[in-house]
Amino acid sequence: MKHRLREALVNSHVGAVAIAVLLLWALNNAFRAVWGPVSRMGTPPQREEGKISPNPEDLPENRFKRVLACDPLMALRGSGKALWAGEHADDYVRRLRQDFW
Repeated sequence: MKHRLREALVNSHVGAVAIAVLLLWALNNAFRAVWGPVSRMGTPPQREEGKISPNPEDLPENRFKRVLACDPLMALRGSGKALWAGEHADDYVRRLRQDFW
């Protein structure tokens, strides 16, 4: 029985047809993968020119304060001014390195 099934499959060329179908499917996918970027090469991107995010000075005063109140990291903005008022950052790093060695 096994030999008859094998002989029937060999004589019917099922394997060759399956390979041909898989090859055409792979070529179709490869063509689509290459054609997409190639077809868009000459056209410029369609987008509006503009800012990604607004400057805080451009926002209404109450909006900026709401953003500061909601975001804890934004609330820290400007909190270290008094610490660094008398010393430049490069001088501070030099002093730390001098004390380290």
